[in-house]
Amino acid sequence: MALPNLTRDQAVERAALITVDTYRISLDLTDGNGGPGERTFRSTTTVAFDALPGADTFIDIAADTVHRATLNGRELDISGYDESTGITLVGLAEHNELVVDADCRYSNTGEGLHRFVDPVDNEVYLYSQFETADAKRMFACFDQPDIKAAFDVSVRAPEHWQVISNAAPLSVEDGVHTFATTPRMSTYLVALIAGPYAKWTDTYIDEHGEIPLGIFCRPHWPSTWTPSGCSPRQSRGSASTTSTLACPTLSASTTSCSCPNSTPVQWKTRVR
Repeated sequence: MALPNLTRDQAVERAALITVDTYRISLDLTDGNGGPGERTFRSTTTVAFDALPGADTFIDIAADTVHRATLNGRELDISGYDESTGITLVGLAEHNELVVDADCRYSNTGEGLHRFVDPVDNEVYLYSQFETADAKRMFACFDQPDIKAAFDVSVRAPEHWQVISNAAPLSVEDGVHTFATTPRMSTYLVALIAGPYAKWTDTYIDEHGEIPLGIFCRPHWPSTWTPSGCSPRQSRGSASTTSTLACPTLSASTTSCSCPNSTPVQWKTRVR
């Protein structure tokens, strides 16, 4: 389903009212019994942000169901929730904490969190694509690129899945993958890859140090495709950046994933 875009006036007005500190995003990609979910996934987001005291605004969320939303501990009326307009926030304080608990939908269009069932192994593979304003399909957010924030992401997934996001993994406990806090960035840059992907690693080394490289694809691909040609391309990309900018690349690592389906985005690159 196509969602309406913000108008320029709406974006300018909202950016003048709020400054976001962090998003804490918790996703459950399982069916509750350890397997992958089929139609929807649980998305719980806690947003810490400052605002002009007394101001009103809204947060974007395109959900199948919004179970609950609280602003500074106060229950919000979500009975009239409409995904095209998000959730209205009235009477903001200087410092705010918003919690939104929702079921979001998987997509098969490459918008939001895309779900693909591979006909070869019947496994589920997920990947995100949020440009230009589809982060709201996975978590509640002020979904415009000039409102930046840091992101803390945790994901519950089936035990045999790989889970990759923007930042370095910190831990995996009881099927929950927890990642480090990202630098401040736009909502559309948040990335998530999840599924039983095969993984290859390498390292790019130059006079400035080492950059870990990673490549992910579906396990049956190596019979017709090899990642051996991709690591050199990643290395050349790092070398080109260093040479062009005359300074070391800013990425702590680079990860590429061959995403299934013929969608506009075939490769996701993680830079942290």
